[in-house]
Amino acid sequence: MILIYSFLVLIFLIVLYITIKFVNKPLRKLKSAQKRKAFYMLDDPADVRKNFLLTYKGLLFEGEKYPNETSEVTSIFIWLHDWQSKRNLNSDDVDEIEKILYRHYPSATIDWRRAESDI
Repeated sequence: MILIYSFLVLIFLIVLYITIKFVNKPLRKLKSAQKRKAFYMLDDPADVRKNFLLTYKGLLFEGEKYPNETSEVTSIFIWLHDWQSKRNLNSDDVDEIEKILYRHYPSATIDWRRAESDI
């Protein structure tokens, strides 16, 4: 009988662990924020060479970070994944995204892969 209870507790703990891992998965949080049209930035500040993803008003952006010799990010290229949906974006939105990026990377210059005039 104790063996059965131990087995059930083990199964419960495994299911709980899998659920917690799923809920805390960063990519799932990004997709959820995109569906809710909320802001979410998926970035690894410790790895300055790794691209970041962010969602803003349901639009998905990707950014490429370029560090200098001291591993400080000095340049960021950012682009919208689906340029067909750019009609939902205006210059105030671009300014807001840039403000958020400047909070994370104050000494970086931000360039857009497609011209801002397209927006």
